[in-house]
Amino acid sequence: MAREEEKDVLARFDGRGVILKVKQALEIDKMLFSFVQYGADNKLTNSVDCYLDASEFGLLMERIRNESLQKSIFAEKQRWQSSGDKYPKEIYISPIGGSHTKDGAVSRFFSIAPAAKYDVVFRAMAFPAAVSQTGAFIAQKGAKPIATILVSTTFHELAKMAYRWKWLENDYMSRKYCIANMQNAYRAAHREQADSQPVADGTAPQPAEQNVQTEQPQNADGYSDVYSADEDTLPFN
Repeated sequence: MAREEEKDVLARFDGRGVILKVKQALEIDKMLFSFVQYGADNKLTNSVDCYLDASEFGLLMERIRNESLQKSIFAEKQRWQSSGDKYPKEIYISPIGGSHTKDGAVSRFFSIAPAAKYDVVFRAMAFPAAVSQTGAFIAQKGAKPIATILVSTTFHELAKMAYRWKWLENDYMSRKYCIANMQNAYRAAHREQADSQPVADGTAPQPAEQNVQTEQPQNADGYSDVYSADEDTLPFN
């Protein structure tokens, strides 16, 4: 039976007893890396959720699209295999996040590194944490991880994720970073100020409808009350 499609999942990576789903959470300007681990009886044993700001995720996808991430992974894999080190170095480490659980505060992050059998491995880790005065979740010094979940995949699967993000990114960014959304109070209040200033040759601009303006009641700034009221209806909120 075919697996039911999850509409919010941008990419899914499956391993033995582990799954990584990369989901859109753009309603809060983030993307979610959801790691889960299952036991022999197919029951959930561990899970780690890591959120990335949409812009941070976009930069990571750009590194995949221009293949700079893949090149760094390949170079580190060669160095690791020839060095005799037990583990490779991480190529990417996400910002540290956290949450409050019934067992206390937890900090969590994920990293990307070369994999032994595949091209790349995602590793999610969660630690018991203390919360600073600024609200940051700081892992307790010397504490052992509460959870560690590793999911391996290939460069091809990374490229597919970055390709799909391109369409979601265009839709999200065009809605969020457009003129209508980014108008600020100063610009809304002063958008007509430049029109009242002298032009470059020193000649002040003349009103187009002088006869109409003289019939309007004038406020302290010299603009008509009707004109000001009409301006308040413009979509610059």
